Amino acid sequence: MTYTNKHKINIFKELECYYNPDCLVNIISLDLLQRKYHTTFDSASKNAFTVEVSDSVTITFEGFGSGLYLFNLNTPVTAYPISLLNTVKENKQFFSRREIEGAAREQQGQIGWPSDQEYHEIIRDNL
Repeated sequence: MTYTNKHKINIFKELECYYNPDCLVNIISLDLLQRKYHTTFDSASKNAFTVEVSDSVTITFEGFGSGLYLFNLNTPVTAYPISLLNTVKENKQFFSRREIEGAAREQQGQIGWPSDQEYHEIIRDNL
């Protein structure tokens, strides 16, 4: 397979990589990566190296054989641990009362059409 095209990768704004439009991987030079970003390799802990893209983002390339290393760009990169929680009340604001009741009836059908009283008990008891 031949890689002749070059382009920039969003996560490494200062680098160009080689790519082939018919292939799922891009090739980045480790030498160029080390010139632009702080890179750490500790073979005693695991066969991987880390790249500090910014003060808050670190990416780990893991070895997968033949001396090649991989980072899946479809893997979400988070700058810091984060938890996004919404309450039921917050979620309900996006739906009308009719939509909520319709969803409840749909769910009631999915579990075999119990009576309204049985359905409310199932919901109450979190079954």
